[in-house]
Order: sequence, then structure tokens, then C-alpha cells
Amino acid sequence: MTTTVLSPTFIGFISGYASQVDTDFWGGNPFIGEGNDLVAAVRRGYVKFDFSGIPENAIVSSVVLSMTTSDDKSSNARTCRVYRLRRTLAEPCTWNKYDGTNSWTTAGGFTATDVDTTSSGSCNFSATEADGTVKTFSLTAADVMQMISGEFTNKGFMIKMDTESDDEYVFTAASVTLTVTYELPSNNIMWWY
Repeated sequence: MTTTVLSPTFIGFISGYASQVDTDFWGGNPFIGEGNDLVAAVRRGYVKFDFSGIPENAIVSSVVLSMTTSDDKSSNARTCRVYRLRRTLAEPCTWNKYDGTNSWTTAGGFTATDVDTTSSGSCNFSATEADGTVKTFSLTAADVMQMISGEFTNKGFMIKMDTESDDEYVFTAASVTLTVTYELPSNNIMWWY
């Protein structure tokens, strides 16, 4: 077994405000946020990892996304989910446009043409998460294997709270990692005479 720890090549979040026509992408910040902050903003996080160092024929047994909390703005226990993206995000992506020009199918980008709406993993959050808590999401190994092999184009992941109402959590961007454990297929050939 081989274990590889990856840092994101792309990280950020978009915000949608009910009172604004469109808002923009917050990339390059020291934090990412998910959920609703009670000021009418809904935030969805995005991360992408480069799988090119893992052989395309790797048999993945475990994938864990880890993030460290830096601020709990939630008053509720919630479930946060991770979804594979179907769109290629590019700055200046916004709540309404995934690349600054082309529109999401619906604002915020949560339809079957924007993401794989079956989550690849989830993590439960309490109503009171202490700052510095490491949250881990066990992702579906088969989903990540498809991204590594190219069967599902690697465009990254969306991180989204289920409810998006009084449930914003903020994470330190530098803490985000993806740990992939895999092995290569056996090349043993058995000859029968």
C-alpha cells in the first residue's frame, strides 16, 4: 500500500447574497467557508487536487479530505458533503458564473450538470465546533479512482452544507489535504501447462 498526501492546487469559495445580483470568488484567501452566515450569504467551498502523481491504474482503498476549523459561525449541528464538480472553475468564477463568463445551470451551481449530485463523502458537525478542530471526510474510493483514471474528469470538488441556514463554518485553507491510500494491480501471471 502507498499513501500520498496531496495539497490543493485550487481552493476558494463563492458567496451568494440575496440582495446582490452576483458575487465573486474568494480564492487565495487564508480561509474557505461553507454554509450560511445569517447575513443572507450562502458560501460553497471548492478544492481541486492534482492526481497526476498517482498511476491511472491505481486501486484506491481509502480517501480522506481533512480541514481544520478556524471559526464556527453556526448555531446548529449539520452535515457537510463533498461533491465532484462537472464544471471547470476559473477565476473570476462567481455565484452565477463558473468561469466569469458562462452561467451555472442554476445560481450557486448545484444541479446535475454542475456537480455529481450524489455526494462522495460527508462529515457531521456539532453546533459548537472548537477552533482548531480537524474535520475529516471519508470519500468514496471508487469516485476518486474514476478521477485518477480519467473516467470522470477531475475538475475538483464542491464542499456544501446540507441545510445552508445558520450553519457557516470557516476552515484554514493551508490545512486542507487529501490523503489517498492505494495499491497497484498485481502483475503476477500464472501459467498452466
